[in-house]
Amino acid sequence: MEPANDDERYIKRFIDSLDGDLRVEQDAYLPLTVDSERITIYGIIDLVHLRPETVDIIDFKTDRSRIAESEYWKQLSIYYHVLTECFPERPVTASIFYTTDGKHVNIEPLSKSELGGLAKLIEESTTESASVLD
Repeated sequence: MEPANDDERYIKRFIDSLDGDLRVEQDAYLPLTVDSERITIYGIIDLVHLRPETVDIIDFKTDRSRIAESEYWKQLSIYYHVLTECFPERPVTASIFYTTDGKHVNIEPLSKSELGGLAKLIEESTTESASVLD
């Protein structure tokens, strides 16, 4: 298939530059304990790039503004922790590939405790919203 626009050309060029095994749209489940309660966060990893020495998580984003980049970091942090458990013998990296300009940005993942704290805030927010509606 030939790329039809600049976004697709950036993606094709990027993917063609990768060596190793590429796995597309991989399910990711991260169990966490929040206040003694077990929760599971789920997502789909756009691309897992497996090489003998490393595992790279790549998430494709189409937005131009990058206003939601902090949210992407949370998402990629979840994927990072799932894959570090799946591949304990290899370092795992996480990055965002912006399709609008071909920029590839590495991220430093949040810790599991930081993710648990975010999940707790979301749960509290949801509970407060439900109380207001009652």
